[in-house]
Amino acid sequence: MVRDSNLLCLFVSTILNGMDFNMKLYVVGTGPGTVEEMTHKARLIIEECDVVAGYEFYIDLIRSLLQGKKIISTGMTGEVERCTAAIKEALEGKKVCVISGGDAGVYGMAGLVLELAVKHPQLEIEIVPGVTAACSAAAVLGAPLTHDFSVISLSDRLTAWDIITKRLHAAAQADFIISLYNPASKARKNHLKKACEIIMQHRSPQTPCGIVRNIGRDGESSMILRLDELVYFDADMFTTIVIGNSETYVANNKLITPRGYDTNNSFPTSQYSHDCDKMNPQESVPHCHITNPQEPVPHQRFPFFIPLENKKVLIVGGGRIAARRAKVLLDFGASVTVVSPEICADMIEITDRIVWEKRSYSGIDQNFTLVIAVTDDRQVNKQIGENAKALGIYVSVADRKEESTFWFPAIARGSGIIAGLISEAGNHKAVKKAASDVRKVLNDDLGESE
Repeated sequence: MVRDSNLLCLFVSTILNGMDFNMKLYVVGTGPGTVEEMTHKARLIIEECDVVAGYEFYIDLIRSLLQGKKIISTGMTGEVERCTAAIKEALEGKKVCVISGGDAGVYGMAGLVLELAVKHPQLEIEIVPGVTAACSAAAVLGAPLTHDFSVISLSDRLTAWDIITKRLHAAAQADFIISLYNPASKARKNHLKKACEIIMQHRSPQTPCGIVRNIGRDGESSMILRLDELVYFDADMFTTIVIGNSETYVANNKLITPRGYDTNNSFPTSQYSHDCDKMNPQESVPHCHITNPQEPVPHQRFPFFIPLENKKVLIVGGGRIAARRAKVLLDFGASVTVVSPEICADMIEITDRIVWEKRSYSGIDQNFTLVIAVTDDRQVNKQIGENAKALGIYVSVADRKEESTFWFPAIARGSGIIAGLISEAGNHKAVKKAASDVRKVLNDDLGESE
């Protein structure tokens, strides 16, 4: 028994100082972007903590949650410094969390914190998951990750490039869907190009790919394009890339990787190849085209120019796309018939140049040279396509290019030169720019207007 009161107080104080009260550190994944993108648990933990440590950029994204809290922030390459400081605060009994964009365990701070805390076994560490960029990007692009996939960072700051190249070869050869993180920076301008060239050693250049920049943040943008076009894409550290596998295709402007279910629809899985020409409401650019491999592959379709002067062309539909089609065809001298119960204002402007049959679609006259289906009824468009093909008439079905026998291009004209442009990779912005550039060359260099 301890009889001296001073000695007793010293003894109790020593025991208490050796015990671990509130010595817990959270490592929290904040998801792709703003507060709204993080999980409910992540938000609750951040709100309850006294100290929050993180990369400056990610701190700014959630600053609305950090009022009255001590903030430990560093820039790029300051990871060890801020994680060490966070551990020190936690060992002093404060409620501390280290935030990490996306998921803290996917190229995040979870591993570093656990490594640094090895010498502090009394410190409890809880990892709180978040939504990683691969999943967030996939949600924007469609459903490209519904089969086996790999995630590879192209940053060689912490991993040697020769190791990264081995992983790229292995993932591509094994037909994994591949998500690329950190594809480029100011110091790494060519890594994405090199990665694509490696992957194309094992995979078709026509493989559908998707890119998403600034996921979940202001300025978010996305694009679907082909692997051989991805080679030249100007990416940055805020870009996430998804490269499809051999079965990935594009439909309705969405990337889809079949899981293997028997869906009994018009998009069989591995039996079909892909070509991604999507419809831009503002331009005459074709939609996604899916073809059977026994047919000629779509990117080998030969541009075919035909005289349309006084030729009968049927347009079924009265909307803005139909009006744009009609105006182009009229410029080429076609005799245009429009079948639609109603027509838009743009079409009304040219009623003196067309034949408008104010009715619903009921069939096709065999005398038409071309047929264009642009109604807002999917089944009607499909029927038009089937009827035209049965009569041997070339048909363009606006919402299903796999049912079309010709594609309607963007047109550039000048000095007797005609150019028709389409995209093989769903890149309508590139088509729009290309058409504009061609028009400028024809107008400026040749001295004639379109």
